[in-house]
Amino acid sequence: MIGHIAWRYAFSKTNKNRGVSIRIALGLAIAILAILVTLSIMQALQGAQFDLIRRYESYDLSTREEYSLSEARTLVRELATQPIVKRAFVYEDVNVLLQHSSTESIPFRIRALDLDENTDILAISGDLHSSDGIALSFRNRFLGDEVTLTFLRSGKQVTQVPKQQTIRVTGHFATHSGEFDQSTILATPEFVSNLIGSEHYKVGIMVTDDKELTAFDSKLFITYKEANQALYQAMELEQKMMGLLLFLLILVIILHLHTSSKRLVN
Repeated sequence: MIGHIAWRYAFSKTNKNRGVSIRIALGLAIAILAILVTLSIMQALQGAQFDLIRRYESYDLSTREEYSLSEARTLVRELATQPIVKRAFVYEDVNVLLQHSSTESIPFRIRALDLDENTDILAISGDLHSSDGIALSFRNRFLGDEVTLTFLRSGKQVTQVPKQQTIRVTGHFATHSGEFDQSTILATPEFVSNLIGSEHYKVGIMVTDDKELTAFDSKLFITYKEANQALYQAMELEQKMMGLLLFLLILVIILHLHTSSKRLVN
């Protein structure tokens, strides 16, 4: 009722305060539009970050247990026969410190991966499948150079011992995720097995549809949300807070619009 009266009288050409009414209405409309656009952009960026995490960090599903390289590749061949599996591959992560020339040591992780199975990683230059070298992001231009890696290797007397080894950079790669590029070294599973002296591989799975995630045994496989539980909980809390903030802002705007309309009518 207030809106009908405001439209009839506050915005009437005979009203001397018509310009004020129009400016108030436009200001409220622009404020609501700005809030909606900002939150939409934030939601889109957060959704894209979710996609990058599941694509490069944990995939749709991964095995809870670790396997030898031969066992993991056998499991990959078995999973590849299932129609709901888009892609399955062997992977392992090893934390290392990288040092080039006299620069300080930089923390990296080596992602041991059957690279021919992952089409999301693009070869920029050199060889990503070398059996005696590693591949770095194109952001780190050490192609052909030798870098020193410090890592933990299985020992004879103790479980793990620190070791340094000089390794040649044989290739450059790129992905859609800058965070993955900057913190990851790519290598073949065989190379990493020889490097650390052990085999502890997992199997990553990309499914054809998110609805198929429940088709896998939860005792054997872990979803991408479970693998990054803390991060997803924080991002989901952020989404809920943004929704609450949007609701409160719209409520304030509606109350302001109601009060302004009544004053203009009076």
